[in-house]
Amino acid sequence: MFLQTQASPPVPRCENYFYSSEVLHHFTSAEQHALASAIQSFVLLRHLSDPASQEAKAEINRQLQQFAHKKGFVGTTFQHFKLWLLDSIQLAIQKIQNEPNPHIQTLNRLSGLKLQREKLQKLLLKYETNDVQTAFSKCAHENKNSQQTKIKEMQILLAFGANIDNVDLDKNTILLKAIWTLQFHVAQFLIRQGANLQIKSLFGQTALRAAVTMHSPELVQLLLENGASKDEQYSGGWSALMQIAASNDVEIASLLIQAGANLNLRTNDGDTALILASQSGAKEMVQLLISAGADPRIKNSEGITALSSAKNLEVSNLIKHYLKQTRVPALVKSVKNTMGIKKKLPHLRNKIVYFLD
Repeated sequence: MFLQTQASPPVPRCENYFYSSEVLHHFTSAEQHALASAIQSFVLLRHLSDPASQEAKAEINRQLQQFAHKKGFVGTTFQHFKLWLLDSIQLAIQKIQNEPNPHIQTLNRLSGLKLQREKLQKLLLKYETNDVQTAFSKCAHENKNSQQTKIKEMQILLAFGANIDNVDLDKNTILLKAIWTLQFHVAQFLIRQGANLQIKSLFGQTALRAAVTMHSPELVQLLLENGASKDEQYSGGWSALMQIAASNDVEIASLLIQAGANLNLRTNDGDTALILASQSGAKEMVQLLISAGADPRIKNSEGITALSSAKNLEVSNLIKHYLKQTRVPALVKSVKNTMGIKKKLPHLRNKIVYFLD
């Protein structure tokens, strides 16, 4: 019953619902609350067309007619009451549009949830499963789906409890799979939804390492901007920069360097990114690393440097030129230091004599 005059649910002040206060003197305070509640319910239901909502609106109309007859509104007075009621409903709608009503927000949320449940059922049928997590994995693997379709379906499945970081038998996450298949928009969506960037697959692959392996600067940039560890070392002590150094992919190497990757990090064998680039003869990579500050004097565990491991003459000459340029300033500095010590020797000698006496 929508027009109960007892134990009415709390509603906003009655005057917010009534077009004119002149009519209110016909009603008791309890009746005013009952009318306000009926108007509120009608407004909440006005856009819904499902059978339950239609029946609820019909029940409100019946209750309002009974209320009007009980008050003695017949003929002209009933028409006046009806017009006043319609005006009051319009006023309530305007009030709600200007000041969002929590009751409407709740109804919209419940209505949206019902719609989402219907979509969920369709997805479970599509992927032939009753399990949300299974549907989530199948959605990620469905090659016929566009990236936008996958994102829409994933949103629904995540809302109903799918684990975004669930892994398969090889410990690959959905994010890793998106990167392996170069699905930038899906990867971006998963990252925004909180996917863990540092989970390693069975073979030690993280999201960043996968993006580097796939030579995708867009995905590498996306991962770096969202906090992927740029210096994490994988099997053998290799970092992402070391991995890309030997391939001469200067674009991705530049992204890692700009993000602050450690240029002189070493593998378990003591190799640096520069040594690895030199061994592979990647001239542009060697140039980039040296320009960024990589140290060519570092030796690996076998005493090999970037110069001694240079694969070709171009790389060798490049490193020699750099060493020659840096050797002269270092020599000048050394000479200046030595001259400074000689100048101080008499003064130091006096101090020593004084101390011995």
